Amino acid sequence: ESQKAELRRKIREGNGNYVEAYKYLHKQVQSKLHCADLSAARRKELEAQEFWLRKATEINGNDPDSQANHFIRGVTRNGLRFETSGPMPRRCKKFRTGSVSTSRRMFCGMAGFQR
Repeated sequence: ESQKAELRRKIREGNGNYVEAYKYLHKQVQSKLHCADLSAARRKELEAQEFWLRKATEINGNDPDSQANHFIRGVTRNGLRFETSGPMPRRCKKFRTGSVSTSRRMFCGMAGFQR
């Protein structure tokens, strides 16, 4: 429950800082990886979660040193060139709105907020 409360604080009912929420979850998973009594299957699962959360933090935080960030932003930018629903700034905003909406739904669900 204290972890849910901390996540709620970071996302402020879906209007908060998702990068901080990704960082928080990443630290939680990292701490679990230090347990000596993990089964091989559980360790593999946690390692996959740690990788995903680390990359999500880099991408959503627009980390200038992250290859994953550069790759995803480049692919998105190039893909949006082929999208014909309006001028590029509007297409980028539409994509960003969808990305934030996805994060909001995910974190609100994890924190127990109804959206």
